[in-house]
Amino acid sequence: DDIETKAFLEYLCKHQSTTAFTDSLESAVYRNKDNQYWRKEYMTLAYDLYMTATKARNEGREEGRLEGRAEGFSLGRNEGITIGEERGEKRGISLGAREAKLETAKKFLAMGLSVEQVADGTGLSPEEIEKL
Repeated sequence: DDIETKAFLEYLCKHQSTTAFTDSLESAVYRNKDNQYWRKEYMTLAYDLYMTATKARNEGREEGRLEGRAEGFSLGRNEGITIGEERGEKRGISLGAREAKLETAKKFLAMGLSVEQVADGTGLSPEEIEKL
């Protein structure tokens, strides 16, 4: 058994046939190497494996891109909210209060009040009101 195993491994590595078993393997390899049916089957199998691997790789990349975009969007949104809250706090306005002031400013503008009157009534700057 060990002799046959060693001969088989040598045949695989060195392509040298040293026993009756490896002689029969070599004969089968050469005989089937020129078999057009087997060549076609092998090439079809190789092509199918290649296409399957390519498809799986592309699907994996796309899935990774989508996950990366979603994570990036989430991180960016959270960072934006944090920065907005920090800027609002520096001005003495909490995020909820700021939103309420913007809504109130819109209503005042719809009622026909001037930018200066809306600024006085809401505590927002005239520039912020003009952006509405």
